Amino acid sequence: MNPQSIRSRIQEIVTCRVRTFRMAKGLTQESLAKQAGLNCTHISKIESGKRLPSLKAICRLANVLDIEAYELLVAEETAKTSNYKKQQLINIFNESGAKEIDIYFIIISALHKKKS
Repeated sequence: MNPQSIRSRIQEIVTCRVRTFRMAKGLTQESLAKQAGLNCTHISKIESGKRLPSLKAICRLANVLDIEAYELLVAEETAKTSNYKKQQLINIFNESGAKEIDIYFIIISALHKKKS
């Protein structure tokens, strides 16, 4: 891939992911822009694929969307795979304390038993 096609692919991914996470949080473009300290026009251009946000803007957006910045750079088709989800769960477990892990264990065990 040449640099221009890489940039285009990243822009395509960010466009989709910003919109997906924004809508999942129930935010309008205006409220996302305000909370991230960005201009509403800037958000509109990002979501329409006309502008690639800076790293600083990606971090601000991720903070408002309550996600890690890298998640705005993961293609939707990748994010839907079992391997990606499994890695995300591992990351959650690795960042959790003993009490949280006990709660996760109870929930997962109950769901697993229900499936059987």
